[in-house]
Amino acid sequence: MPIPDSHYDAAIAAEKRGDFATAEREYLAASKVFGARGDSNTRDYYASLAKLCHQDVRLMVDQLTEYEKSSRSLARNEPSRGCFLGACIDRDDAIRKVSGDNGQFHGDWADFDRRIGRRHATAFMYLSYGRPAPTNWLSQLARRGMGGQIVMDIKDITQTRDTSYLRAFAADIARTRVPVFLRFAGEMNGSWVPYHRDPAAYKDAFKRVADIMHAIAPNIAMVWCPNWIPQDKIDRYYPGPDSVDWVGVNFYSVYFRDNDIKRPDPERHPASCLDYVYERYSASHPMMIGEWAASQESQVDGRRRNDFCIDKIIQLYTALPSRYPRIKAVHWLSMNALLHAKPGRRLNNYALLGSPEIAAAYRAATDSPWFLDRCKQGAQPAVVPQLVAGGDIRMHGPTTLRLDVQTRDQRPVVEWMLAGKVTGTTQAPDIHRITVNPQQLSSFHDPLVITVKPKRGKPLVVKATLHRGPVPGASRV
Repeated sequence: MPIPDSHYDAAIAAEKRGDFATAEREYLAASKVFGARGDSNTRDYYASLAKLCHQDVRLMVDQLTEYEKSSRSLARNEPSRGCFLGACIDRDDAIRKVSGDNGQFHGDWADFDRRIGRRHATAFMYLSYGRPAPTNWLSQLARRGMGGQIVMDIKDITQTRDTSYLRAFAADIARTRVPVFLRFAGEMNGSWVPYHRDPAAYKDAFKRVADIMHAIAPNIAMVWCPNWIPQDKIDRYYPGPDSVDWVGVNFYSVYFRDNDIKRPDPERHPASCLDYVYERYSASHPMMIGEWAASQESQVDGRRRNDFCIDKIIQLYTALPSRYPRIKAVHWLSMNALLHAKPGRRLNNYALLGSPEIAAAYRAATDSPWFLDRCKQGAQPAVVPQLVAGGDIRMHGPTTLRLDVQTRDQRPVVEWMLAGKVTGTTQAPDIHRITVNPQQLSSFHDPLVITVKPKRGKPLVVKATLHRGPVPGASRV
């Protein structure tokens, strides 16, 4: 459908000449045209093209913060700072299995953490409505200081009217005292689930479940978790703040959109899938990524794309502390879905341990105190990236500078110049880091110039001044 004011043509022309700021502006204008017409799908499509053209650079310093200064009370199982690091490993072929409940077998977390080189705070599993509470599984997690996310699938939400099962389930979970996140009837905004047809009935069922869990099991946090698309249907399913403790969102990073070889999508930043839900609900709820993974192999063409997977891992996990601090838990689905998914869904390989390079990238991207390896509520220290204000940074020792870069180029070259001398260059999908010692300064205050050089388009420049000794109003490191 043509756009009368030719915003689309202007955006395409701007992209070709590398003027991504103009392209972003024109795509957004096109999005507004279709929004005014009531065409939400096309509106969202052009908004997504605008995000691909967005360029943003932020200079930050890492600071250890003991707690979050906020008048807002914490939700159930919410950490004050940082993000619970989690995964589902029950279908990871590289690790040994242990018996659980209901005839299920689960991945051994000691084996997985050893192989990945990183402890985790939360695990998740799938449970059909009507099955007993997985108390053995939760006991296994408790021995490692972990919490559990239970993904409760249900085919008919009218089953919740008989509350006897829910009450027994809540009582069993309460006795474990393990922090539990109950993701009940998720992805309700998608036509692929049977309960999407009636938002009012869905909200009634969610509220009924939440009322029982809240009354019986103080260790259960109710998670309302839509899929990131379709976005125009999400809000109508929201049950309200009294029932929802955490808001989640599910999405995956795949090379081909809709499993279509004619629609490659390698440039989409995974964190952009968070924006719609994050902007609407993060002020009132802690948020979690219920499940996510990046593909290393697609059923479409069978090619290995480890570099694609690694780029997406780095992009997502490094963006969370600086751009999405209200994401308090993130979960990877470690599974080769080409083998283990249901028929019709065997589309991508997401196994974290399927490649040493992918496992190493995951370990490096999450190697920060921001990603918590124990599940407990309340104050927890974490390294928090602080935006540099006013361009002045006061140094009291070795200082880690972080440059949060979003450009159309997936791996721009970043040049760091201190007092007129190039001190290093970095190239990464998202966050660039460099550590500076006060001894490197030629005087008590040296200029720092950082130049981001994408393959196409104009370079982006950030300037700051590094100081030895006190500077009024400067960022303290």
